[in-house]
Amino acid sequence: MSGTDSRDTSVSFGDEPWEFISRTDAGRDVIGSTKGRKAVASSCTHHAVLTRSRVFRPSTHCQHCGCSLSPWVESQDQASDQEASPLFAKLPTEIRIYIYELLFQSSASDKGVLVRRGPGYSRPPSVLSLLLTCRRIINEAETIFYATNRLIIADPAFITHLSLVRRKAVSRITILASSAAATFSLLEPLHRFPNLTSLWIARRCKVQFIDVSSWRMMAKQMVDTIHARRQLQEVKVINLPTDTLSPDEEEMKMKLDEIDARLENAAQGRRS
Repeated sequence: MSGTDSRDTSVSFGDEPWEFISRTDAGRDVIGSTKGRKAVASSCTHHAVLTRSRVFRPSTHCQHCGCSLSPWVESQDQASDQEASPLFAKLPTEIRIYIYELLFQSSASDKGVLVRRGPGYSRPPSVLSLLLTCRRIINEAETIFYATNRLIIADPAFITHLSLVRRKAVSRITILASSAAATFSLLEPLHRFPNLTSLWIARRCKVQFIDVSSWRMMAKQMVDTIHARRQLQEVKVINLPTDTLSPDEEEMKMKLDEIDARLENAAQGRRS
């Protein structure tokens, strides 16, 4: 996400959307949606005001300057020492990384995990809430989710607002193809993923409801776009299973199969 954008991003394990943190370019944390954002400001050098935080704390006074703290203030004196945590004090980095990998890997990671920019309302807690605990965990674990799971993307806005650190971790993506134009809009920003090696294109409609003419018209642009991604090793087009087809629908399917073969061959540098 960019440093100026405060909208939330969510992921889904199965059908449940999950909220997670994004570290901004300015080094300030934006947590959740616009309504749940933690904006950090300073009223003295020893404490930070957490505006509109979800956590309520009773009024108190700063032990250093004597100024009154609002109910939304977190005193740095009350913060736990990270080094005293058993996670950091007793476990080596290699073990912590292994724990993060087990925690963040979805049981459906091979099929994919739906990721999207979510609406601005609160969501249930998830395993990704771990990233809200401290900056050290963010530094150690924020890319693991992206590296271990295949991301399913339906909205190009998710791609354009994902940080470079996280984009570099992504190697497998599935884009949801609702139409030829929508597919092309998702193919174009894939250059933002420098380590992308596997791309699946999953059509969301059965052949009876696909505008084959638009796919034929845009096929060359799609092939050129895929071919330009030199690091891609695999492109696969996934179609929904079909029922009994009429002769006209069989002809449509044959044309789509030809287009799909061109897209898949583009990853291997073969133009048709």
